[in-house]
Amino acid sequence: MFPEWREVRAVTYLIVLCVVYRKYERSKTVIEGFKKNEEVLRVSLAEYEATIRKQEQKYDVLKSHAMSQLESANQELDSVHRSQQAETAKLKAMLKKAEVKTSSLEEMLEQKVKENQELASICDELINKVGNGE
Repeated sequence: MFPEWREVRAVTYLIVLCVVYRKYERSKTVIEGFKKNEEVLRVSLAEYEATIRKQEQKYDVLKSHAMSQLESANQELDSVHRSQQAETAKLKAMLKKAEVKTSSLEEMLEQKVKENQELASICDELINKVGNGE
């Protein structure tokens, strides 16, 4: 071969080597950027997971408190309901007693009216007899 071809080949190899080296350096820079991004994303992921755990704990506490309040309200409602039922039963009994007493008083009134009519009739008869006997 010609000596010029050796030089051309050497220069071509050098150029190719430079191009490959530049690509290597660029690839190395890109990979470093990817690694930095990966680290940033890992940190962000860890922060988000910690935030989610805290929010889940907060949710569980609030849910527990709400369930406790709901249970307490239901117990109070049951207590009020039972109290109202007892009061209603008491009032019904009082009403029944008053109705029986009223009925009894009405019967007594009717009896007294009859007795008064009988007494008035007897008195009228006596007055008539006394008045006729004079």
